[in-house]
Amino acid sequence: MASGRVPSFVHDEGEEPQLQNIAELSSRYYLRFSVRDQPGVLSSITGALSQHGVSIEQMFQNVEATDEGTATVVMFTHHAKEKDVREALAGIDKAPHVVAPTRVLRIID
Repeated sequence: MASGRVPSFVHDEGEEPQLQNIAELSSRYYLRFSVRDQPGVLSSITGALSQHGVSIEQMFQNVEATDEGTATVVMFTHHAKEKDVREALAGIDKAPHVVAPTRVLRIID
């Protein structure tokens, strides 16, 4: 084996690897929303996240100069379960004020 490489199996030989259900994974998340710049949009997004137990750590908003009436909202969450984040986003992305699917990245600490 080459020096500095991670072996393909990191469990004891003969031991069955344990896989975690992705829905139960707890992580922080980066969420980027493309939305219409109008009253009530942030309230709608944060309310949907809250209903699923997803807490916001930080938030930034940038109104797009080139797109009429749209904004980019970026949020970093506290640790949350994957299924809770996905369920919240499924509802958020159907809202009429959302102009593009939400971008999601897991933050593995």
